[in-house]
Amino acid sequence: MRIFKAIAGASVLVVGCAGLALWWAGRPPKRPPNLSAGALFIEKFNVPFKVRETGEWLDSWFDERDRAARCKLTNMNGWLEFEDVFLPYPGQAPLSQADVVVDRRRTGGLWSGTYEKGTNYPIPYLTNGEILLPKSEYEKAQRCVNWTSSTKGSQ
Repeated sequence: MRIFKAIAGASVLVVGCAGLALWWAGRPPKRPPNLSAGALFIEKFNVPFKVRETGEWLDSWFDERDRAARCKLTNMNGWLEFEDVFLPYPGQAPLSQADVVVDRRRTGGLWSGTYEKGTNYPIPYLTNGEILLPKSEYEKAQRCVNWTSSTKGSQ
């Protein structure tokens, strides 16, 4: 009887430690100091359990000088991967300071990128329903959004 209690206790301990390790690994990493408090961590691979966190940080703000939204994408350590002025998707209103609030649920599901620069970037969705596209990659990102919209409408 003692051996069964010892085995059961050891099993509970192992399962508990494994669960704790998976929970700890699944937490977002610490925000790098060069990003604002509103920066959004976007997971690269969305799987039910992780051994190691992988993803990127998206930081967006309203630039008073340019009178436009700016976004930058960094790796987990805060190293810059992509930064640009972001413009509203066609047919949407101009932006103000209050508008540039990234929708944490929708952003990260649609990505675009360029082979020439070797970068991928998420298409930011705002809480007011607007979509932002990078100025330097505007036409390519617009095709990506249009294609996604057309495939969702045909299903």
